[in-house]
Formats: sequence, structure tokens, C-alpha cells
Amino acid sequence: MAEDVASGPVKTGAPMDYDEHEQTFEGFVQFTKLAIIATINILITLAIFAFGSGGAFWIGLLMLVLTLVAAAIGVFAKGSWKPSGVVTVLALLAMILTVA
Repeated sequence: MAEDVASGPVKTGAPMDYDEHEQTFEGFVQFTKLAIIATINILITLAIFAFGSGGAFWIGLLMLVLTLVAAAIGVFAKGSWKPSGVVTVLALLAMILTVA
């Protein structure tokens, strides 16, 4: 029987591009933060729709549109969570005013 014995140097493939790996990881982390904050905004908006009184439908609709716009701005700003953070504060204030 033939033996499968390596007779030359071990091929390891192309060298790792660590800078690209770190940039990809940072992008993933930034996008995850953005997605979590947008999800929180949507949950607050759902609470406004469910428990709000008066003009809660229109306020909830406004918060939903602002959430989508802020998430889009955050994606184009390389994962910035600040626009979505501002919308979160506004949504919390709107929830306090409509639910109370």
C-alpha cells in the first residue's frame, strides 16, 4: 500500500489580513449596537400603540418613522448609535405623555 507522507513544507495558505478582520469585527459590533437600540425603539413604539390614549396612534407612527430614519442615518454614519439614542429618549418621553 502507498503511504501518504508529506515530503515538502506544509502549506498554510495565504497570510491572515488582521487589519481587515478587525475592521469587519468592529463593523459587526457597531451594527449590533444599532440593531439593539432600534429594537428597543420599536418595543417602546408598540407600547405607545397598545397603551396610549388620545393621539397615541399618530405619536406612535411618528416614532416608528423616526426610528427607521435614525437607523438609516446610523448605518450610513458607519454604525453610529447616537441618532437612534435621541429617538429612544423622545420615544420614552412620548410614552410617558401618552400612557399616563
